[in-house]
Amino acid sequence: MSTLKADTIQSTGGGAATLTKQSAAKAWFEYTSITTTAMTNSFNCSATTDNGTGDTLLSFTNNMSSSAYVVNAADVSYNDAFNTSYGHAIESTQNSKEKTSSNFTVVYSQHAGTGVLDHCENMGTAHGDLA
Repeated sequence: MSTLKADTIQSTGGGAATLTKQSAAKAWFEYTSITTTAMTNSFNCSATTDNGTGDTLLSFTNNMSSSAYVVNAADVSYNDAFNTSYGHAIESTQNSKEKTSSNFTVVYSQHAGTGVLDHCENMGTAHGDLA
């Protein structure tokens, strides 16, 4: 059996190699949004934009082929006052936010009570076809 070891894999044009395994996540992200929105670790996510409390735009390094992809997100938060956890939603065409081939918005809200919250740890994956 042969072993392939590499530090960097590039396309023949010199750019990032395209993932061809269809079941592999095409992006994953971890960011904080307590005082500022900052990416702590990621793959194929280049930047975050703080749109307000609990509202963060994430941009892909390499775009998806269309807006037909799935993002799963999770947060670390719990509110003792309301005895509830907080939830999340990936915005599509709601609230004037649109999921595109180059970016998507994660919005966090409470399941009970009122208001939204910035979280200490936000994470997720994106599955779909790269451009």
